[in-house]
Amino acid sequence: MKVSIVIPAKDEELGLAILLPELVQLYPEAEIIVVNDGSSDTTKEVAEAAGANVISHPYAKGNGAAVKSGHHRAWPCLRRGARDHGGA
Repeated sequence: MKVSIVIPAKDEELGLAILLPELVQLYPEAEIIVVNDGSSDTTKEVAEAAGANVISHPYAKGNGAAVKSGHHRAWPCLRRGARDHGGA
């Protein structure tokens, strides 16, 4: 089973530098999606260097929008799961 991990991030270069290598080690088969929500630091570059898939918002849209952007990237997997459990 493929798992996607969605991480909304705004100016999180330091936190991601610690978190992402640990996630890769713990979940080597997982797809890691970092949603760069208009960061002014090197959040995007840190995430890419760690091997994460990065979605970048041109400006801060907020946590909810970042989660939705990541969800849409992982949508085919989530959509199938919803159908398997009686969802639309």
